[in-house]
Amino acid sequence: MNVGDSNHRELGTKYPDGEWNVSSIRATMCTNTSNDDTTSATKSTRILCVFWGILCLIVMKSPVVHAQLTGSIQKCSNEGQSVYVPQISDNPCITCFCREGAVECKREKCQSLEGCYMILFDYLLSGHRKCCEVCKGCTVDGEYYGSNSIWTDKSDPCIAYSCKAGVATRTTTKCYAPCANPVPVPGKCCPVCQSCQYDGKTYNEGDVFPLKTDLCTKCSCTNGTVSCEKETCPVLNCPKNVIWQPPGSCCKICKGQRRIFNLPGGKCFFQNKIYKSGEKFRPGNCTSCICVDGTFTCDRETCPPLPCPIEKTVQRENSCCRVCPEKQTCDYRNKTYMHEQEWRPNVCTTCSCDDGSTRCHVQNCRNTVWCPSGYRLQYVGGECCPRCTEAKGVCTVFGDPHYRTFDGRIYNFQGPCKYLLAEDIVTKSFSIRVRNDARTSPWFTWTRMVTLFLGNTKIGLHQKMNVKVNRRRVKLPYTNHAEFSILRDGQSVKVMTSIGIKIIWDGDSFVEVTIPSRYKQKMRGLCGNYNGLSSDDLTGKDDVLYRDGESFGNTWRVGSKAACTIQENVQKTEPPCKTDSSKRKRAKRECSHLLASVFSRCRRLVDVRQYYRSCIADMCECPDNKQCACEAVKAYAHRCINEGIQLTWDDQRFCPERCPEGATYRQCTKRCMRSCNERTNKALCKTQCSPGCVCPGNRVLHNNKCIKPRQCPKR
Repeated sequence: MNVGDSNHRELGTKYPDGEWNVSSIRATMCTNTSNDDTTSATKSTRILCVFWGILCLIVMKSPVVHAQLTGSIQKCSNEGQSVYVPQISDNPCITCFCREGAVECKREKCQSLEGCYMILFDYLLSGHRKCCEVCKGCTVDGEYYGSNSIWTDKSDPCIAYSCKAGVATRTTTKCYAPCANPVPVPGKCCPVCQSCQYDGKTYNEGDVFPLKTDLCTKCSCTNGTVSCEKETCPVLNCPKNVIWQPPGSCCKICKGQRRIFNLPGGKCFFQNKIYKSGEKFRPGNCTSCICVDGTFTCDRETCPPLPCPIEKTVQRENSCCRVCPEKQTCDYRNKTYMHEQEWRPNVCTTCSCDDGSTRCHVQNCRNTVWCPSGYRLQYVGGECCPRCTEAKGVCTVFGDPHYRTFDGRIYNFQGPCKYLLAEDIVTKSFSIRVRNDARTSPWFTWTRMVTLFLGNTKIGLHQKMNVKVNRRRVKLPYTNHAEFSILRDGQSVKVMTSIGIKIIWDGDSFVEVTIPSRYKQKMRGLCGNYNGLSSDDLTGKDDVLYRDGESFGNTWRVGSKAACTIQENVQKTEPPCKTDSSKRKRAKRECSHLLASVFSRCRRLVDVRQYYRSCIADMCECPDNKQCACEAVKAYAHRCINEGIQLTWDDQRFCPERCPEGATYRQCTKRCMRSCNERTNKALCKTQCSPGCVCPGNRVLHNNKCIKPRQCPKR
């Protein structure tokens, strides 16, 4: 190949000593016979040749220079064998050999010796000159290892070695498993985790990453598994004043370099001192070393991974490993908490202990006060902020009677027979029936009795708070294991079941049935189908949608007509209000309580007009010695409470109740009156706040009296 061949490689990378870095060149003899300094704008060409016995680089900038350089490639025939080239082969860093009939030369690349304080002069002074200086290696158990070598013991994979400038550091590997159930691997020191995930991040095959709190613990993702090992830093063979730790690095390193002669007699040179073979010493609390035939072998203790950042660790006196400092505890409301321990003083506050300082965060609620139809803004157990939850179904029967369905439609129905009020049509888990009766005239009827069928149990709620279970009269409170509980709650009898059905009966004519939202679209009866739509609530048993409550209600009659209290041939008379002005005035006066300021907040959300009209109708039929407005007012108040509106009214004013002897009436209570037999199911008693009679203090109810527990009859 001629020196001007366009296929000649471009060169120009220099070594630190000033020589050119050439990986492979053709041995070419060339001369320069021109001093032309022309400035022709042509592409420069670089060629390497022997010029006056010196390996040099020539940059050609013009065709004139290119034309005046002459020479030829040195030929050879012994393919693959080394070739001596004068002036070139004399350099120990260049080796020439025969390749494809031409002599080709390569230069050896020397490793960086930065940080080595055991660079041996011997390699340069020996009879067989070497190209590169080397850092002193280590001889361990008869085998030689170069500086910066890392290997493991042949008999124990947990024993690791590293060689650094004539010092062999021996350590025991400390493993770390970032998972709950690491799996051991035969032939390996550390177990592995069966996925490449750590701290919420998924790593790719071959990724190596440190722990967040310990840069010296390196983890790697291999074959879909993660294994972690604690790196042990090698013992450094350099003066202490040149040892430093790069930012973000686990181990310290040496800066600079130093050249020494190989010491005779197996002696060792460490930092600034010479040691005899067999001599021992301790360069630190974690390390013990011995000189063995020119190599220092040091045993260094491996410290466990740290749970805190390295910058927060402390080095205790006479201790090898750095440790996380002991943190101060926190005192909060007469209780002591450990460092980093968290606790919740209430559902809206989270506190933590930070080295003796208590830090608390209060959650801010941004919930709207409005929820869509069929939902209520409620506090759910254990949560700070209220959220919209699907409301329970509530059906109310009051007055002459009036019905408010689960979906909110109000209609009138004066049927004087037995009727199906509500029934689960899917699982048949419960059924509720009512019996209506005419009291003072054939024009109006009133709810006389409520019957709950719960499995094989029949619960009858009769007039004057009388309760029967399977036709046997029982005293309240009464519970049947955990299936249901019946108790006296204020002016009412309350039945609560384990399936979530709740019935309130005032012992006269007021009924309220509450069912969980899971019964949606599974109901039938006078309370409607509970499908979220009020428009189809008057769908009868025959699946016909009726326009009026009378026709609709008659489809849900159960039993024979003989059980009805008004026969079909009885002539009905006009309501008294149409002919008696005093009754009209009395009705408006008593029903005006619904328009009082105590219900002002509720009237913004719940339409009061239907309740007012029902109240007027009830009072028109009401005897002079009876307070019939109570039913409508009570129904409206219950509706307000179910909508989450707080009321400050006293229903004793409208529906006076005689509490048991010694009991007190409270506007808001969650308590259930305990009795001597302690049969009340307390879990079922924990309902929302409601008015009622309670025995004060720790007194209990017995024979309709509140007495002290010690006065209870002995069993």
